[in-house]
Amino acid sequence: MAKLNIIRHGEYIGIARYDSGLHEPHLDIIGPDGDKRRTIDYSILENDQALNVAIQDFKNNWNLYVERWNKWHEGRK
Repeated sequence: MAKLNIIRHGEYIGIARYDSGLHEPHLDIIGPDGDKRRTIDYSILENDQALNVAIQDFKNNWNLYVERWNKWHEGRK
């Protein structure tokens, strides 16, 4: 599993995670309420390939994930 977390008020909050635990590789997009907003299937990849995709995705696009989460969070107020 590869997770992208932010820190708010001293607390780690997961905003996205690549997982393959009991299922095929997939990406879960997590909303401010902690619920999955979206799941993207990566079952065409082997687990090691999915992990490499996850690392590159988070390194290259972390700011987009944070920006989307912040917009969703602002929309809750």
